[in-house]
Amino acid sequence: MTFTTIRALTSLFAMVRKSIHDIIAYNSNHNDFPVTPEATDQYVLKRLLYSVVWSFSGDSKYSFRRDMCKFIRRSTTVALPPDDGNDLIDYFISLPDAQWVPWKTKVPPMDLDVHRIAGPDVAVPTIDTVHHEDLLYPWL
Repeated sequence: MTFTTIRALTSLFAMVRKSIHDIIAYNSNHNDFPVTPEATDQYVLKRLLYSVVWSFSGDSKYSFRRDMCKFIRRSTTVALPPDDGNDLIDYFISLPDAQWVPWKTKVPPMDLDVHRIAGPDVAVPTIDTVHHEDLLYPWL
């Protein structure tokens, strides 16, 4: 897909809007223990970095996304996940503590019967499907 500035900015604003929505939704569901102001600041900063990567390089080749993650890692003072070979895009930011958590922890375990594996109605969640669900949610 050809890069366009308007599409990148629209994506960025949609993802930032979702970040704000996530905090509001969390706080409304957890009146007793809302997100602290410090965690809100960290969550918004980390989500902004994550959103920049996906907005400006999400439809690019993997090597370009990886370069973008490396550039952000060199350019920011915001706490990032460990540099263990994974990129920013391999993590999500949790609430209420605003920590980087690997996407693989969001994939539910599946126990399928052998005869159901080939069925057309079976959707097996993977890191990619869980991750893409989060990326598509801002536009729904």
